[in-house]
Amino acid sequence: MIRAIVQNTRPIFENKRRVRKEHLILLRSYLGREDVLPFEHQNDVFHIISKDKEVMLTAGTASGKTLAVAIPLFCKLQQGKISKVLFMYPTVALLEDQRGVMESLAEAIGFSNQIGQIQGGMSRSELIQCLSKRILLATPDEIYWFFRKNVKYNALLLYRLCQVDEFVLDEAHLFNGLMLKNFEHLWRRIKTLANFIGRTLRLHILTATPTRALQCLNNAKQICGKSKCCDVQVEFHSSSLRNRVECFVSAVDETLNKGCHKVLVICNSARMAHQLFEKCKVNESSAIPVEHRLKFLRC
Repeated sequence: MIRAIVQNTRPIFENKRRVRKEHLILLRSYLGREDVLPFEHQNDVFHIISKDKEVMLTAGTASGKTLAVAIPLFCKLQQGKISKVLFMYPTVALLEDQRGVMESLAEAIGFSNQIGQIQGGMSRSELIQCLSKRILLATPDEIYWFFRKNVKYNALLLYRLCQVDEFVLDEAHLFNGLMLKNFEHLWRRIKTLANFIGRTLRLHILTATPTRALQCLNNAKQICGKSKCCDVQVEFHSSSLRNRVECFVSAVDETLNKGCHKVLVICNSARMAHQLFEKCKVNESSAIPVEHRLKFLRC
């Protein structure tokens, strides 16, 4: 067995004298603490967005990327410097996860009824009502749905998107291949129409792993941040292919005996998952009906 500790260099909290008052007030209101300060990379992003410049923030999980962009944007909304922002996520699950953050920030600046979520299947009147909100949430797929609908939806959505002052592409490292090409095309269409009506749009990119393709989407200076994660202890056990299943079963039994009610086991092959399933499925004397036994595990 080999044991190793993966150490993390934590981000630095910014000096209070360099943090703008409005940003600090909103950050503390959201976190519910009066002693907290932003990380250095967060405060760098605060200043860049306040100067009406684009940002590419590169940082890992738990680094506060969303707050780094959302706080200065919400302050600009509150001050009337911009009228509309759009946060775009690669999946609905990520959108739903971040919606609570947006709702809390919106409530803190008095915009609690100003969040709209673009969803495929909306009627024309529902779409118009949604696009009238100051803070919009969407995934690319939900936007693309309207382009397949008809010309009226297409034109309405494009024109309203041109009214957005600042776009945020969150978890941008998940945009790749065809998904990234589709977004590039959408962004070009929006910017081209915006130029015709005399508007300048800004795109902010949040990612854990930057790529050349993402860097070409805007003209931003890259800001690198650090993640607020603890050190991780990793153990490597030497085992044969035959006894790995037994190791999994022992680990599951040990976890359940400690009082855990649910255990998630991740395998790197379907064969391993099937073997583990056979070891952990309910026994023949279980009270679960026979037709359902093979669908349930002990965990």
